[in-house]
Amino acid sequence: MVTSKEVAEAIFNFAQRCFIGEKGKVNLNMAKEKGLFEYLSNGELTQIQAHQMSENHRKLLRELLTQYIMFLQMNPELPFPPNFLKGSNENLISNEIQPSESSLPGVGHRPPQPPRVGWAARADQSAD
Repeated sequence: MVTSKEVAEAIFNFAQRCFIGEKGKVNLNMAKEKGLFEYLSNGELTQIQAHQMSENHRKLLRELLTQYIMFLQMNPELPFPPNFLKGSNENLISNEIQPSESSLPGVGHRPPQPPRVGWAARADQSAD
């Protein structure tokens, strides 16, 4: 079983490499978040792909990864399946970031999700 700490470390190491030297205070164009979620749902993400994103998509990605890291650090007891983020490193977040329900223990168990706040919450509402 993979721990929350391991998942947070993988995401943190990737984010550190992607966003080193970038300023934290940004104005986000919320109209672009749906496109970012669609892009991320298509598979793995490399540092090169992140650097090739538009400035606003990079800002949105940094915010999303920051939310995941904070959520995981506040919930260290969350279990993840053995293959979760398999192959990820500081240069790549693997396409195993979303485990299937069948790979998790327990019937009907859903993968842990961070709370949706700010722009992420609005993305969920606009998708409905």
